Amino acid sequence: MIANPITTSITDENVANIVKASEALGEMERRTRDSIAASGTTISGDGVMDAIAADMTDGFLDGTGARGTKAKISAVANVVSAQVLVEALSNNLKVGGLVATGVIDQAIATTRLNISSSKMTANVRITRGMLKQTKIALRAVQVVDASSAVTDIVNNVNTIQADTLPGDIAQVLPVDTSETLDAAISGSATAGSDTTTVINQVVYSGSNTSNPESEPVPEPDPVANSVPVISGTPAGSVEAGSEYVFQPTASDADGNLLAFSIANKPAWASFNDTSGRLSGTPAEADVGLYDGIRISVTDGLDTVSLPAFSIRVETAAVQAGSFTLSWTSPTTRADGTPLSLADIDGFRIYYGETAGSYPNSIDVADGSAQAATVSDVPVGDYRVVMTTYDVEGRESSQSAEISKTAR
Repeated sequence: MIANPITTSITDENVANIVKASEALGEMERRTRDSIAASGTTISGDGVMDAIAADMTDGFLDGTGARGTKAKISAVANVVSAQVLVEALSNNLKVGGLVATGVIDQAIATTRLNISSSKMTANVRITRGMLKQTKIALRAVQVVDASSAVTDIVNNVNTIQADTLPGDIAQVLPVDTSETLDAAISGSATAGSDTTTVINQVVYSGSNTSNPESEPVPEPDPVANSVPVISGTPAGSVEAGSEYVFQPTASDADGNLLAFSIANKPAWASFNDTSGRLSGTPAEADVGLYDGIRISVTDGLDTVSLPAFSIRVETAAVQAGSFTLSWTSPTTRADGTPLSLADIDGFRIYYGETAGSYPNSIDVADGSAQAATVSDVPVGDYRVVMTTYDVEGRESSQSAEISKTAR
């Protein structure tokens, strides 16, 4: 799944793959060491790894590598790897005899602080290479233990398809799989040189146990993975109080399940790692520039990203509206004396958003006016009163309050 894990940078997308593979390798080494030690031969973990490294110089763990190869260690490691791989298939890898998946996931979560649950070990899909290696290792087990219990494991593994999730495999494999293979591991550690040779030959040739020199199973050609494609042009701005939505388009020619991730997500937005949808409604307090946002998609093998983009949250523009009033001019003053139109110089309109409070006003400087429009005010509801002023500048008391809506 990762071509060169030694130099590949660890990310949220690959950390579960790297940690799971690393721990599986570590368990193969530890169990090989302990099994050989239990048979009466003292050896260290470094000794096991030195012997495996020497043997692997020709590309095969078959007991016939460079100087330092030990056929017994290679044989035991091959049988042990069957147990480790079967556990890993169903995500029940044991460390020290206990299933360590929860501890591994906790370690990932501790070091990758914002990683989602979809990036943990339970979502590391099974590859063709892993299945092939497991099947070959189980053939090595059958050299030592040809029991029906082992055959059942072999048959169950043969039903597993590549790209399957561990949770589905757990429904297929027997719950006592690891215990069933313990006897074979012990047998490989105490086996004579002839059995050791057969184990290693089976691994090299990929043939069955009855005729290890039969036609070998060829190494499968590497499956060229189609890199997923992602596209879309996100909007660069949004007004406070308005919804922002960006939905990228992604596809994979192989039909692999895709998972999305995001870097530098704005706090006011939410992100769906299944669809890649970024959405949210910023408030006035969120006004500002949010840059370096990057949305990526992976098929579990390759990851591609959109170019990093920015979103500027702008202050919402005030929508202007207007409202219209009509009235009848007064004909008397407060003391009851007549008031002619010639005495009226104009009208004053007071308005505000709260009852009894009118901080805004406009003058209608026409004593004969019967109506007026208040324009360029923010859309909304207002409380309005009016007064009349005469040619000498004297102003009447306020009218009764009414409600108007600027649209």
